[in-house]
Amino acid sequence: ACSSGGSVFVSGSYDGTVRIMDGRSFSNTPIQILSEAKDSVSCVRILENGNDMAEIVSTSIDGSVRTYDIRKGCISVDKFGQDAALTSIAFTSDWLCSAVSSLQGAIHIIERETGALINTCLNGHSAGRYSLDCEVTPDDQFVVSGSEDGNAVLYDFVSGKVVQKLVGHKRPVCSICTHPNRGHNSVIITGSYDGDAVVWSNGNPIYLNTET
Repeated sequence: ACSSGGSVFVSGSYDGTVRIMDGRSFSNTPIQILSEAKDSVSCVRILENGNDMAEIVSTSIDGSVRTYDIRKGCISVDKFGQDAALTSIAFTSDWLCSAVSSLQGAIHIIERETGALINTCLNGHSAGRYSLDCEVTPDDQFVVSGSEDGNAVLYDFVSGKVVQKLVGHKRPVCSICTHPNRGHNSVIITGSYDGDAVVWSNGNPIYLNTET
């Protein structure tokens, strides 16, 4: 993950650490190492308030979401259990809720302040062998997940029900990106192990990149 100004880079590692790098010095020595995870760190996100880095959020195969408050210098942990290998996390536009995906195939919708489970998205996508991304659309209406059957699946954020499937890849869809602008809610980019990246709009592929 990268801060909006490019001054800080944050990476997660198989060794269970989150490393914070100075993007201005180009040094390969971390300015800080966060080593609380008990297993591989699968996803790292930076939440910013204006140009200030406010929080670093990580998911781990150990079944926990860790939130590091940079300004307060504290950490909070949401535990999903050792059997819940977490692979990705995404946030609503106001940061109040998060969508946390797991290797077991569940996407948990969580209220961040209390840690309360709001909903669970299940049965629309297949998982179990690959680390799959999830994202929330900028209007906070849908959760988009990759799937091992080659589809991308849209869940209704409130009900958790499948709304649509984007069908076009030949191998597991591992990477998801939604457009950051509310005016382009329907624009989604999917990346797959088939080597293709597809740009979707209103459920239809509008650009296919097959260059390697």
